[in-house]
Amino acid sequence: MSRLSIDEVVLQSPQNPTSPKIDTGPQCWFWAGWEPARHYRRSGKSGSPFFGKGAWLPEWEKRKFSNELIDAALDLGATVLITEFLKGFGRKLEEENWPKLKDFVDRCHDRGLKVWGYAQARSLYFETLANEVDDWENWTAKNQDGTRQVFAQNYYRCAPCLTSASYEAYTASTITEGISHIGFDGVHLDNAYYQHCWCPRCAELFRKSLAERGDFEDLLGIPLSKHIQPPPIPLQGGVGLDPLQILWIRFGVDVRLGFFRRIREHLLATHPQLTIAGNPAFPRSDTSFLSRCVDPSRESEAFDFLCCENGNLPRIDQGWISSQAEAHLLAESGGYGIWATAWRETEDGVAPPRGPGGIWAGLAEEYSFGDMLGNNWAFRPSGEGARFYVEDEPEMAAAFRDATSFFRHLDSEIRPGKRRTWAEVAILHDPLSASLSGSSEIRFNQALQQYLLQKGIPFHIVMPGQAVPEMVRVLVAFYLGAISDQTIEQILEFAQQTGRIAWMGGNTAQNDEWFVPRDRRDVERYRSAPGVYFSPAFGDTWQKASRHPIAAAPSESGGYFAKHSIDAGSDDWSVFEEVFSSALFQATVHCDRPSHILVHSQIAEDGRRLFHFRDQSGSGDLVNGVTLRVSSACPDQSTARVICVGKDQKSHCHNLTMQQGSLHLPAFHHYAAAILEG
Repeated sequence: MSRLSIDEVVLQSPQNPTSPKIDTGPQCWFWAGWEPARHYRRSGKSGSPFFGKGAWLPEWEKRKFSNELIDAALDLGATVLITEFLKGFGRKLEEENWPKLKDFVDRCHDRGLKVWGYAQARSLYFETLANEVDDWENWTAKNQDGTRQVFAQNYYRCAPCLTSASYEAYTASTITEGISHIGFDGVHLDNAYYQHCWCPRCAELFRKSLAERGDFEDLLGIPLSKHIQPPPIPLQGGVGLDPLQILWIRFGVDVRLGFFRRIREHLLATHPQLTIAGNPAFPRSDTSFLSRCVDPSRESEAFDFLCCENGNLPRIDQGWISSQAEAHLLAESGGYGIWATAWRETEDGVAPPRGPGGIWAGLAEEYSFGDMLGNNWAFRPSGEGARFYVEDEPEMAAAFRDATSFFRHLDSEIRPGKRRTWAEVAILHDPLSASLSGSSEIRFNQALQQYLLQKGIPFHIVMPGQAVPEMVRVLVAFYLGAISDQTIEQILEFAQQTGRIAWMGGNTAQNDEWFVPRDRRDVERYRSAPGVYFSPAFGDTWQKASRHPIAAAPSESGGYFAKHSIDAGSDDWSVFEEVFSSALFQATVHCDRPSHILVHSQIAEDGRRLFHFRDQSGSGDLVNGVTLRVSSACPDQSTARVICVGKDQKSHCHNLTMQQGSLHLPAFHHYAAAILEG
């Protein structure tokens, strides 16, 4: 197996984003035949049934690979199933299940279903792995005090060090041979993140990468020596990190992406059509660059799809919008696809969608952004014998069948091809700056996204070095506390060349990417440049108020829009209103709609404009009063097709004419699409 040294990986330039592998039309995924019984039994936990064993397990084992499950998955609209494969017990133990998995995959293929194999990327069950790997201890990641890194607080599971050549070779060969034997169409690498390792091997590779830079003494003021050690880093980020810590953070990102990129290359060498997905537990907080070594601008180097796993199950929670919009837009910007596995928080723990309307809300959001449809709850054990959460609830299953059927019919009717977001606002997201600035930058960024969602203003997310889409009228660089000179030039170039607004706020541009304060005269020059609108007001409001825009830091469970202390329309939105409700932002498209109807707009491959309207509340009630208004600045669009969900949960098509630039949508349930035909 070809393997780059870590110093080569550090110096390698990021690849250009590529389009994810996806077949024509909306794909739909489910967990099925997952997880392995050994995992359930070894955990022995009470509580959430799919994370611990119970009396239900024998019945579940009989059902999870049955023809009945395959029939049910097809009935709900599945095109892809994800099943157990490798959990970290070691190849010798886990390949005992390969004949059973091959039989399941063959039966799925006979019915037209694709199957991906689940492979755990961050958990080693060393009690069994040690039976076949003598050197397993050198595979484990170490904390700074030299102790073994455990996974998920389980003393019997440890995290791997991704600079171990023997671990990499073992992982690549085991996955490759398993795919060849079983016949998987894809592989899902779960928990594909990294939290650094302080072992001697990593320390030496880190020093080698520093020596290659040539600017170590300029950055740190001291010469490089063998006594330089990997520094500690706070997993939640925050002001105060020094350049060595920042170099260590970047090194971790390069190590992680280098490891998974080489695994990808190894797999594609023998299985070129294989789909490769990963779950880096992202997005949960914007400190993921630091805490999990995730860089959304580079994830397509290693993955076709990322699993979006967090507590942002699409819904409205006490007037607050919970959405995966950020995940979808980062994926579009980064050149990979996503499939969402999400939940909502309750007093009893994580929970599935509320009723049929919740099913529709999730699938409508996924279709609106052009990503995979699906649900992580459909075939998960409920803890009641072999009962499934969704499939065995008739109303929930019916909603899933109706929704997947509707979106397939819609896609075949409008034939959008490869579509992309059309929005006049773009948020500049810098993953490193978010990690260095910590909770302040995260909260401001999420408050801005919440405002745009609540006001029905579609938006892009762009990252440093990426082209700003040509239709963008406002580029928001809001509270970016640590950005490079190159990123500042990107902001200024947009403002000066397009004649549009680059909006800076908070402490944007105060520090460079090493968190070194800039000369105040330079900061002022950036903020007063032609085309730049600067407002520190939101920061002032935040300081004067006795609360943050979002009351609590994002939880590890991921529900980072769920906890809040401000309401839509409160005075805390004032600085956003300065820009988006004034002459500074002259939008060419407006939408009048009830507050629970969210809007996303796209361009189809042939140039047609698509508008998606979805009921985020999940109520399923009849929706009235949606009007799309297009100003004269847009090309004249005289006719439109509206395809929406009727009371019968079926597709209804309306051919309408725009009157004086306005399109009044008919009443609908759950979702409606408006296609401007030209």
